[in-house]
Amino acid sequence: MKKNYSLLIVIMIISVFFLTGCSNDDENKNDLNHEKTKYNIVDMPNSDISNNDILWTLGENVIEPKQSTVEEPLSLNDWGYAGCFGDYHEQILNLVHIDAIYNGEDAEKFIKQYKGRKTSLTPGTSFVVVEYSTTKSSVDLYLNLRVCGLDGNRIMVDDKSYTTRTYDLDGTEEIQFDYNYVVYGKRYAYYEIPNGCGEYLLQFGERVKGADIPNANFLIKVE
Repeated sequence: MKKNYSLLIVIMIISVFFLTGCSNDDENKNDLNHEKTKYNIVDMPNSDISNNDILWTLGENVIEPKQSTVEEPLSLNDWGYAGCFGDYHEQILNLVHIDAIYNGEDAEKFIKQYKGRKTSLTPGTSFVVVEYSTTKSSVDLYLNLRVCGLDGNRIMVDDKSYTTRTYDLDGTEEIQFDYNYVVYGKRYAYYEIPNGCGEYLLQFGERVKGADIPNANFLIKVE
């Protein structure tokens, strides 16, 4: 009977090891780390980073991202830093470039083609579609977009304040590869601009009070 008890104890110890063993914990940790590092290819820049600290190449062009502020916005030829939040609420850097702006009938065609949620204009406004590229896929990371006046607040026309909402268009991302670098193009969003507005800002990235998160601020001039 003593031998049977000893054999039973050995079997119980082995069973517990396989059910709660360290190897399973390590695998889970590795899986978690893999999910996190997938979103952290590029770290957030320090506030004193210079424009030349990071360079990426795409084909024959050099992508040189720039920091921007409301007072010193980017032009349409620039790449800008846009801070986002990942699945674990960690700060992640995205790079953004505006490829084209579509107004009037051209904008309405895009909205109809991609079945936009809002199809009727608010009186006194016009639709605008922005086409842009990023270094993070929309599948992996949400990129916030706001329409602002030149002071970073709501657009004002004739002393009237306008609240402008943006809508994503579910197009197909165009992926371009260059060595270890990927750019996701053909991304679209749209919004309304009040008639009479001469220029405004498109602001990509999260805006959290008291947090040092970069935004890509683009100056848009209405033609």
